[in-house]
Amino acid sequence: HSPGARVFTAMAPGCSSLDPILSALALPPATTAEGLRAAQKDEFHGNEFSLLVSHALGALAGPQWVQKHREEVRAAARLAYGGLSTARLAQTPGEEYCDITCVDAATGQPLPLRRRWIAVLIGALTPYLALRLEARLVSAARSSESPLAAALAARLGSFGEALRRLQLALFCLGRAPRRLVDVPLGIAH
Repeated sequence: HSPGARVFTAMAPGCSSLDPILSALALPPATTAEGLRAAQKDEFHGNEFSLLVSHALGALAGPQWVQKHREEVRAAARLAYGGLSTARLAQTPGEEYCDITCVDAATGQPLPLRRRWIAVLIGALTPYLALRLEARLVSAARSSESPLAAALAARLGSFGEALRRLQLALFCLGRAPRRLVDVPLGIAH
């Protein structure tokens, strides 16, 4: 953790005698700028980590194998990046840079380990599964003889990126969380 980081992990969860103390120590919410900077840093470091994993696997299994399994390698690297930081109750490099951390949206307290792991799994696997689903839909649309299906196939490839950009724009306007997974898991920064 960076010096002065506002992370409280020494408190025993569920201890009712500490409830007033815990609520007084609740972390203030991160600003939109802090969340955006943290997301950018984490995306940069995550991509660098993925590249290092790809190079290491390329040296062990060969570049053809890495190219064939590029998306699986990327998903595994995302999982490792999240698991090495977020899931072990440490800040990600982006969060550490901005001195923010994931907390329970309702209480402002650090997230339990189970919810952190769920967030890491969803964050790592959702892009991979969406890419696989998109590839199947595009393939099915291209093999169809329908002109509508062919037009849909041409647009599907950019649909996921358009949604990601819309999410980022809504976040910047303060109308959406930093990550979509944060809403069902009750995560704030």
